[in-house]
Amino acid sequence: MLDLNSENENDLMVFCFDMKCPMNGIIGLTEVMIFDDMSRTEIIELNDRILLVIHQMRETFKKIEYKHDVLVYFVSKMKHYLTMMHDFYIKNIENYDNLPKSKFIELNELALYNAQTVFKLVRDIVNVKKFKDSDGTRIRCNLNKVDILSKIQYVINNYTKLAEIKNIDLLLHKISDNHHAFVDSFLVHDILDNLVSNAIKYSPCNKSIDIHICSFEKMIRCEIKDEGPGLSQPKQMFNFIIPQSIGNEYSNGIGLFLVKNWVELMRGKVWYESELGKGTSFFVEFPIFDFQT
Repeated sequence: MLDLNSENENDLMVFCFDMKCPMNGIIGLTEVMIFDDMSRTEIIELNDRILLVIHQMRETFKKIEYKHDVLVYFVSKMKHYLTMMHDFYIKNIENYDNLPKSKFIELNELALYNAQTVFKLVRDIVNVKKFKDSDGTRIRCNLNKVDILSKIQYVINNYTKLAEIKNIDLLLHKISDNHHAFVDSFLVHDILDNLVSNAIKYSPCNKSIDIHICSFEKMIRCEIKDEGPGLSQPKQMFNFIIPQSIGNEYSNGIGLFLVKNWVELMRGKVWYESELGKGTSFFVEFPIFDFQT
């Protein structure tokens, strides 16, 4: 387990804030190449801009003083994803004239997937800092009546394109009519975003992800069930930070650490059930009533 004390936490936060803006730029430029009808000259120009940003990020890595294992670990993960992204963009340019449009889009979608993975990692690390105010107290959440169903639908829409890359179907099942809970709207979005993105990440190609929502004992319950490798024995999935392999993917534990803390901050519950070879289900419950009154 990696140790995150105050000294290396500050180093990590500075690093992540520096990475957030260029990663967001790469995502935006890549989406333009995928979805816009552009000329060869325009595509090459955008591709060169992205490669320049990646080069600048790599140069930044060289200047980092690696004073602790936490920074070494996260920088190594980002280097890995940046290398894959760099290779995809290089292939785009070198083989552009011989690539069918579908293959060009596929390469950009793979690059986009890696860019979004890095951005999510950076975003999650920054969010860890938000759990404490400057005086060390826990942050407060802004509770309102929120339609959880609409939040799930919004997250599904955001990940539809990413799921299509792996030919994964995102299937929503609603059992009850009431899907309102008293929660923080922004935290609920990030919770569901983390769980759905993880399900896509750990699912093999050509599978389905079933998302169920229902009312259950004064709670709104959501279940995100994947058809991934599953787990042979219980793991400390919600502890920060436990690097571990799940199937062919690597997990750093930050996202689920955040999910657990956000859910508990709103008096909810979160847990998982898994079976080796049959996938994993994550359950999250949000209170229907306003527990503050």
